[in-house]
Amino acid sequence: MTTNNRILLSSLLVGSALGLSVYGDYDFSPSEIGLLATAFLAINHPTAQPTSTSVTCTAPGYTDHPLLGCYRIYSDTPVVYDTARQQCISDGGSLLLVNSAQEAQALAEQLVAKSLQRTFVQGSRRNAVDPWKADDGSPLPYTGPDTVLRQRNDAATVLVMLDSTRFAASLNSLLFQSFTCEV
Repeated sequence: MTTNNRILLSSLLVGSALGLSVYGDYDFSPSEIGLLATAFLAINHPTAQPTSTSVTCTAPGYTDHPLLGCYRIYSDTPVVYDTARQQCISDGGSLLLVNSAQEAQALAEQLVAKSLQRTFVQGSRRNAVDPWKADDGSPLPYTGPDTVLRQRNDAATVLVMLDSTRFAASLNSLLFQSFTCEV
């Protein structure tokens, strides 16, 4: 029984008893008042709600990971950054946004397990002097422990993560074997 139903039931029980008492239709003995109070408390006593064991990652082909969330590494066909980004959007998500060193390490482990050397992740810029930005225009929260490799190349406007947890600037037109989406 939900909390709202319990409150409604106890209010109905106590309200009708008090209504009878106020209009003189019934006089409650001390034991009946005690029983009414006990019923009210028993109905409203909090109980542990069953915990949900539902799966949070229901997108087909996606995997739930404690750090990466609901993600998928595509590695079927080499694609350019814009194609990878569009695939993620059509899945209902975006390219993976790496938020921390721990997430980078977790993704690097997944790349190594799949024998992949690099993957497109979220991050773009207009030129070499612009900061790296996420799809929503905000600055990237994490770009690795070191400087992004090939950072000074003006034509390198998209970001890839290497299996060593380092990031590299890349040309949008280069084909890469893998990209990582999150939903």
